Amino acid sequence: MEPVTSFLALIALPSLPENHQGLVADTLLPVLGETFEKDELIKDGFAGAIGEERVRIVGVTDKIPEQILEGPIRGAWYWPEAEETLNQSHGHLLVVVKGPEGGKPVMRALFLTRVISMLLGKFDGLGVYWTGAPSLHSSEAFIDSAESMTPESLPLRLWVDFQVWRNDDDTHSLRTNGMVSFGRPELEIHGSTKDENEVASWAYNVAHYVLATDTQVEDGHAVGRTPTEWIRVHHTPSVFDESKTVYYLDLEAEA
Repeated sequence: MEPVTSFLALIALPSLPENHQGLVADTLLPVLGETFEKDELIKDGFAGAIGEERVRIVGVTDKIPEQILEGPIRGAWYWPEAEETLNQSHGHLLVVVKGPEGGKPVMRALFLTRVISMLLGKFDGLGVYWTGAPSLHSSEAFIDSAESMTPESLPLRLWVDFQVWRNDDDTHSLRTNGMVSFGRPELEIHGSTKDENEVASWAYNVAHYVLATDTQVEDGHAVGRTPTEWIRVHHTPSVFDESKTVYYLDLEAEA
């Protein structure tokens, strides 16, 4: 499973300023420094590169299409004002970071997250649509996560959608969306007797471990939060699509 070469996000704006290309340059160039090579041939947006990682930003004089946001809005339980806020949008920025095959997807995602965070403040952004999950985030939540991120402390909830639900028998299940962008299987938990917070915590910790350490977990291996707290990870077909293999987290296994 190979990671994607491009990470893409859309920033919803109240409106697109006429001088948006200049505002982008004024925001990014002083921070990215002399290692950033601006592509002067690109006239319909802002583009350039740091090493092999390229960034391109294009302004659109319309809101993000409703058909794209419909599902993510329903899933944004952590941002109940999402629909109302995004209805105020009359423009957006398309931001993409692209690198070579075999590159480091986590560093690529960190680069994109940093760029978006800077642009949100400059443009009074309303929110961010992260296409890899896909998921929606308020500007405040995105900036807060971006400000504290490091390669060892990833802003995982910006990149991966953790969906938890209660089953009819009062057990809990979970699935992720977004891990495949990093070349790793999605995570699934089904019928766990653990509470909702415990299920989400285990999934988050395993996902963070996998991405932060660039690890492929072998089938049946244990992953732990401490030497005495661990779970088994199995490679199984997804219950949603049997053609896809996922990391199934067995929270019920005895230590």
